[in-house]
Parts: sequence; structure tokens; C-alpha cells
Amino acid sequence: MSKDRIEFADDFQSCHRTYVTICFYHAASDPSVVTNILKLDPSRTAKKNRSGWFLTTKDICSSRDFRRHVVEILNNIQDKSKEMEQLRNSGWEINMQCFWVSSSGNGGPIVDRNFMKYVSEFDLDIHFDIWFGED
Repeated sequence: MSKDRIEFADDFQSCHRTYVTICFYHAASDPSVVTNILKLDPSRTAKKNRSGWFLTTKDICSSRDFRRHVVEILNNIQDKSKEMEQLRNSGWEINMQCFWVSSSGNGGPIVDRNFMKYVSEFDLDIHFDIWFGED
């Protein structure tokens, strides 16, 4: 499935702001492992209760369509399925977090079938943090 079949609404009226972060978590491994395997620099890392490696569209992508943000992240890992599998097999948990703020107190992100088909190729869960009102 091609991302070209997704019809984006970059000025999505019911959304005030959105961004997406791909998150890699591990109980003990260092975040630099993800950097070295994916050959990508993270937006940030963490080493508290568990290690974290994060790549976000926050302050990078201005679209109010969360699907555009997801595709922006997926563009970075598009040809890295073997590397992603290597990380999963070594204990890394991987998911995407979507922050979405309503502009009017109703509505919500659109998850159309073309988008779902495309995203399913990456074997990732998407978690939503939805806010109704000002952030």
C-alpha cells in the first residue's frame, strides 16, 4: 500500500495542534543502540526506570492532520524493517504516540482505510493522547 493514496487534510479544522512520536523502550539497554542500528539521531533519549529513544514531529511538521505526522515518522524507518525486527527481538518495545488537541471541543483524528493499510505494514501500535480544550 502506498502512502500516496492517503488524502491529507493539513488544515484539519477540528484540530488545534498535533504531533507524533515514535518511542523505543527497553528495560536495560542503552538508547544509543537504537541510534546505531537505525542510523538515525533521536529527538531525545531517556535513562530513568527504563531506557527510551524518541523521534518526534513536534515543532517540525505544521500539519494539523495527525496522519501526515505519522507518515513523516514512518519515512525515517521506511526501509529499515530488518533493523526494526532486530530491535524488537532484542527486547525493545516500539510504538507511536499521537498528541492531538481539539480546536472546538469535538471531532477527532481521522483514521481512514488507506492510512490503516499503509501503517499496518510497519507493525506498530498507535496510542492517542487527545485533549478537548486548550493545551
